[in-house]
Amino acid sequence: MVCQHVESDVSIYHCEPLFASGEVVGLLYLQSHVEEENRFRLVALVENIASALVNQNLQKDLLEQTVHDPLTGLYNRRYMEETLNAEIATASRNNTELGLIMADIDHFKHINDEFGHDAGDMVLRTIANEIQNSFRSNDIVCRFGGEEFLIITKSHPLHTLIQRVEDLRASLSRLELHYNGRALGKTTMSFGVAMWDKSLSTETSAIIRKADAALYQAKKNGRDRIVVG
Repeated sequence: MVCQHVESDVSIYHCEPLFASGEVVGLLYLQSHVEEENRFRLVALVENIASALVNQNLQKDLLEQTVHDPLTGLYNRRYMEETLNAEIATASRNNTELGLIMADIDHFKHINDEFGHDAGDMVLRTIANEIQNSFRSNDIVCRFGGEEFLIITKSHPLHTLIQRVEDLRASLSRLELHYNGRALGKTTMSFGVAMWDKSLSTETSAIIRKADAALYQAKKNGRDRIVVG
């Protein structure tokens, strides 16, 4: 029996499955003959490789858990703070654009109270997906906490950023969400936009406060709108 991955002109080879935790995690392929006296060395090598692969996957999973919000799959607040600090340093050094958007779901408490927390979780996941799809892959979309989201944008001039946020706001307001056959009503968001410049401190708290103040003003002005700080 010849393995399907082996080239037709290969006549001598050895395949050894990599087992770990009862599963095959890989395959060791040697294009040579393994002498009987070297079998025990091969077995030890296979076990070490399999163990290393499992450990690598575990480390990757742990890293994913430490930087992503488990409900929405977006980056979490811890990752946001570390990334924002690095992006401010880059913007300061290169004199490039850096924007921050604080977004909050309007009347989210009503959804939880009226329809339950499972419905609220569904709304959070849906809106997180809408936000993620509205920004470029090099923009950083995070769940800031509760029903608040934060987006770090790079190389967007202010007028372009405002239009992008307006497109998102309009798209969200057209959503018709249902849970267990019940309409959840209109879903809207308020947005506070801030741009970092050298008049601000390089501490992350400065631009976050600026965006948060703009978001507060958007809420105060009637919600479902954008305010630039």
